[in-house]
Amino acid sequence: MKTGSLISHYRIVSRLGVGGMGEVWLAKDIRLGRNVAVKFLHERLAGNPDWLRRFLREARAVASLNHPNIAQVHELFMEEGVHMIVMEYVDGRTLTQRIREKPMTLAEVVHTGIQVADALEEAHSKGIVHRDIKPGNIMLTARGIVKVLDFGIAKLPAEPNETGEQMDATGDPEPHTTRPGEIRGTPRYMSREQCLGMEIDHRSDLFSVGSVLYELATGKHAFQGEAAADVYKAILNHTPTEPSSVNTSLPGSFDRIVTRAMEKDRDLRYSSAAELRADLKALSQAMHPVAGAAAVQGNKTSWILAGALLTVLVGIVGWHNFGREAAAPQVNLEAVPLTATPGTETQPNFSPDGTQIAFASNGEGAMNWDIYTKMIRGGPAMRLTTSPDIDYSPAWSPEGSRIAFLRKSETGPSGFYLIPAFGGAEQFLAPASANRDGTDSPFLAWAPDGKTLVVSDKGNGETASLFAIDVASGTRKNLTSPPSKSFGDSSPVFSPDGKRLLFVRSLGMGIQDIYSMSPSGGEPKQLTFDKRRIYGLAWNPADGRILFSSGRVGNARLWRLPADGGKPEHILGVGDAASFIALSPKGERLAFTRTATDTNIWQYDLKQEIEPRRLIASTRHEQGPQYSPDGKRIVFASTRTGAWEIYVCNADGTGTLQLTTLNGKPAGSPQWSPDGKSIAFDARPDGNPDIYIIDLGGGSMKHVVRDPAQDVAPSFSRDGKWLYYASNRSGRFELWKSPIAGGPALQITKSGGFYGMESLDGREVYYAKSLSGPGLWKAPPQGGEESLVLEQLRGGYWSYWVPTRDGVYYLDQETREEAVEYFIKFHAFGSKKEKMVRALPERPFNSGLALAPDGRRILYTQADRTDTDIMLVEGFR
Repeated sequence: MKTGSLISHYRIVSRLGVGGMGEVWLAKDIRLGRNVAVKFLHERLAGNPDWLRRFLREARAVASLNHPNIAQVHELFMEEGVHMIVMEYVDGRTLTQRIREKPMTLAEVVHTGIQVADALEEAHSKGIVHRDIKPGNIMLTARGIVKVLDFGIAKLPAEPNETGEQMDATGDPEPHTTRPGEIRGTPRYMSREQCLGMEIDHRSDLFSVGSVLYELATGKHAFQGEAAADVYKAILNHTPTEPSSVNTSLPGSFDRIVTRAMEKDRDLRYSSAAELRADLKALSQAMHPVAGAAAVQGNKTSWILAGALLTVLVGIVGWHNFGREAAAPQVNLEAVPLTATPGTETQPNFSPDGTQIAFASNGEGAMNWDIYTKMIRGGPAMRLTTSPDIDYSPAWSPEGSRIAFLRKSETGPSGFYLIPAFGGAEQFLAPASANRDGTDSPFLAWAPDGKTLVVSDKGNGETASLFAIDVASGTRKNLTSPPSKSFGDSSPVFSPDGKRLLFVRSLGMGIQDIYSMSPSGGEPKQLTFDKRRIYGLAWNPADGRILFSSGRVGNARLWRLPADGGKPEHILGVGDAASFIALSPKGERLAFTRTATDTNIWQYDLKQEIEPRRLIASTRHEQGPQYSPDGKRIVFASTRTGAWEIYVCNADGTGTLQLTTLNGKPAGSPQWSPDGKSIAFDARPDGNPDIYIIDLGGGSMKHVVRDPAQDVAPSFSRDGKWLYYASNRSGRFELWKSPIAGGPALQITKSGGFYGMESLDGREVYYAKSLSGPGLWKAPPQGGEESLVLEQLRGGYWSYWVPTRDGVYYLDQETREEAVEYFIKFHAFGSKKEKMVRALPERPFNSGLALAPDGRRILYTQADRTDTDIMLVEGFR
């Protein structure tokens, strides 16, 4: 193209820019006497049907929109091999150019964001997703008017043509839109789902808007990295530093808007561009009286006034979402370690004056659990108990003189005890069940009057219930009656006035909700309906609301809930990965347990003495590896994208492919079919764990075992016709099997069964009794006589064994010189002899062993890093 040339009635003036698809030139419309922008498709691309379709898509997409913040298309022009789009000429600068000149004021940032959100609301209402929102695609005129440009890779709504074939809005068949696994967009501003090549919707654009607002306000990219791979990793795994931490003059209300827009889980983002625009408008109105023209680097005091005005404004208009956050702002909250010694510290509980915590710890040698106390303001922890038994779940009495705790004994009776808060003689209060299989730590809760202690215990049954213990006499009264097939009730918490009692009911593994009841008993009221793991529970005395940590949308996060139930609110900025939460008596201090664990899959050579190799790794969890029947691939579960999903890779750890996309609803326990063409696994897309199969050749996952009970840990029969799995449909976990083609399920075991696997000849089924019971057992595939195979398999190692024709490999441990060492051993079926195979250098993570078909290599999961500390948040509100 040459300056001064004439194409139809457009005279070319100068080149404005160039991109991968074409060049944009300034031209003069000689008929109407106006400037226009003309985008020409590169000549080398004009003959390519796919590129031509993409070029036409952009024109038709923008032409269907009519909005002042979207650059308008005037004409689509094709003549003598020249393809061009004639568009509105925007006399201004891109946001990339604008922020290179000088920092934008916060008022400008917010005003820009409002207009971008307004433009996207128009596009989204027409079913169009931009997919490439970034500063370079947003123009700003001299009057501050935003124009969103470049819909070249927009996702358009699909419509059926006359033959019934799915067509996009341009008339192109769907294959010309984004294919599964194809990544389109600019890496630094892409959403998590774009990075993964997943199906996207309008919320992906909102993530990109959040990234743009972050950059405009701070001058920094939200996700750092030199190479695209580094940026992808940051988007998938890292949470950006809050804007106000980068630019200290920004208000917390801006943090909350940007953080919500950039949530990795799209269900937690703004549900629409209109909702994002509303938050930005409220912030704009609140700041206008005091900081409408203040620079981002302006006076911090003005933001205190602006925050106060915002609270008043929201109170007057009663605006739902923003009002709740403004009423209890989470500005610049920081969680700092309260304990940081070697070993594990957990289960914090505040003293009545809020100056100390009691907690459980296994000490620096990580050998024995005892009860400790520690001052909030510093100083060493004081150890209260020294029993060789396991002491945990401390609860400080209301008057502050005593601490109650649970002692689990392997040799003598377990029980609930009291000990003076500053040390001294212990007092036995009441017996407790030592069998805690399948339940959370029981937790103890004092009634505010100090006369009653509510505990969780199994008593004489199989299901944990809540009991009220009279502290003076030790007598106890049953308070709850959970369903017989459930794991029961735990985590009791009193309301500050003592009139209500909260607890967690577990219907199965990780299927939990919060309930409320009278402390005297009666029918409880269900407050949450998520059927997801509850990691901690507290009642805030400051506002009367319930604070809890839950995996309701993925990993553990803090939520706030009205006392009578309702919609939970996510508490931003603090408390991710929190468990065992506790609030001080006035509610101004929050303590919780945070565990940072990195588990990876290691490979050991069984035939020669070479160093083990870390085969599959990320900064999150990898577990449950299994070799394919031909030994060429490995299936495993991982949280590398933020939630448990199923993956496959090559046997050397390369070529990883994500098989499932369940949006935070976990999947695990993968197993290969005998022909290596499909994977069975357990998952909870509907909240209840069931068994699914997915074909490696493509297609959606199939729901093959469906029951109201909990069905987990599947494995195929050797002929590929049956699936074995553990189910509690009979009242406790037993081993069952179901035909893959459909038909009634068959119960295999009668006295407990969990995680079963057929022998190589298909004549027997090996299985563990339970999650914590010792021993490896066997039974006929059709059910019948059950017999003990391996007594040495320890309780808790339910999946750490793998059979061969001659014997079974299994994991064992020994305590030597006050240190625990771990070993892979082999038990021969015929001779019953034990052989030491390998010593493991680190603690294993409970997710099983996998043996290569050639018998040379074995896989297991190792906890390469585990840090568990108690964190403290001052000024919580």
